[in-house]
Amino acid sequence: MQKEYDIIIVGGGFAGITAARELSQAGKSVLVLEAKDHLGGRALSSELNDVPIELGGGYVFWSQPHVWAEIHRYSLTIKERPYYARTNAMQETRFLINGAVRKDFTEVEKNQIAAAFEEYVAPAKSVFPLPFTPFLTEAYKKYDGLSNADRINQMELTELQRTTLLRTTNIQCNNSPTEGGYIEALRWYALANGHDDTYADSLSRFSLKEGTTHLLNCIVKDTKAVIKLNSLVTEINQTDEQVTISTGSTTYISTSCIVATPLNTWKNIQFTPTISSEKLNFSKEELSGKGNKIYIELAGKFRDNRWSSINTPILSILPHYVGEEKSIVVAFTNPAHPMKEVTVATLQAEIAKWDDTYQVTDFAYHDWSNDPLALGTWGNFKPNQFTNYFKNALQPEGNIYFAGGDIALGWRGFIDGAIESGIKVARQIIKRSLDVSV
Repeated sequence: MQKEYDIIIVGGGFAGITAARELSQAGKSVLVLEAKDHLGGRALSSELNDVPIELGGGYVFWSQPHVWAEIHRYSLTIKERPYYARTNAMQETRFLINGAVRKDFTEVEKNQIAAAFEEYVAPAKSVFPLPFTPFLTEAYKKYDGLSNADRINQMELTELQRTTLLRTTNIQCNNSPTEGGYIEALRWYALANGHDDTYADSLSRFSLKEGTTHLLNCIVKDTKAVIKLNSLVTEINQTDEQVTISTGSTTYISTSCIVATPLNTWKNIQFTPTISSEKLNFSKEELSGKGNKIYIELAGKFRDNRWSSINTPILSILPHYVGEEKSIVVAFTNPAHPMKEVTVATLQAEIAKWDDTYQVTDFAYHDWSNDPLALGTWGNFKPNQFTNYFKNALQPEGNIYFAGGDIALGWRGFIDGAIESGIKVARQIIKRSLDVSV
């Protein structure tokens, strides 16, 4: 069976659904093909024993212009994370260093930690003076070949400074600091206008009270697109006249196509003619994000603000919900030191490394890195990928366009970046159709 559309969008995450809204409201006939049995991509609202959680992306802030516009467009509300609602003092932070837990830090040590971070991100504004215009200067070429670990190794640091910087970069790239590109740390800081509090707030201060899935559904209600779930696209064939898309059982025809799946999965689609070597190599190399975000339920009240480590299976633990009878913390894992399996027992053993008085009672997570439709977590470039691949990834291949949070200009790896990318590509297609009609 064949049916023709103006645009077919492959992938029903925030980028794909936002593009569908923009295009359908512009009068285009749009079909969205989503391989899963639900929309959302790597954003997925859920619950752990009646406590709302976000198994994928979930943090928002007003420095992120595209998601913030959607929040106001649909009259949504935000809620503050517990570790911001409380004090953010170092006294409530525990570092696991060489098997020993440290809780108390002198003023001198606090100042040293702050100074190390300031030195680390110092080039941000000169490299990205206008961060949503990332190629404005070529200053990025000086740093793009460096991993986070490379840059840290260039600095003269105390053990504590080095440990805290490694922890920060572990979380940022969701992998070993040797895997994450230093250029990405500079991008995040430039997007926060070079301000420490804005940087921290942008990354994890607020989430949506209604949940990210609710925001997605609001956008869905504003689109006139046809949406088909359980439709895995395996082949995309292009001629001068049309794009033919196959899900195995069904073939669809369109004038244009948007591939809005995670970048790591592009290599699993058969394109005829083949897409550029840059895009294929980008997808084959994959992005750095490979850890897990695990929500862990603990008996009793969680008393601290943050737990951190650099060389254990769990890199960081933050409070998500704090009650008198139970608490839920969110743990970010270390793919360089993976747990053999995720169970109550293995999580209990990890929690005990910081504090053995807590009892793990339950947990929830989604393994995005082993999900064949994601193959990773948030978009974070490896060294040299910005220079080698990024510009090409933004370019269409004939009438095939590419979108997604992985290739956003600004808040790459965030919901904001996915929305940005979806809007941008939709507007490219609308402008192109208007130019042709004239």
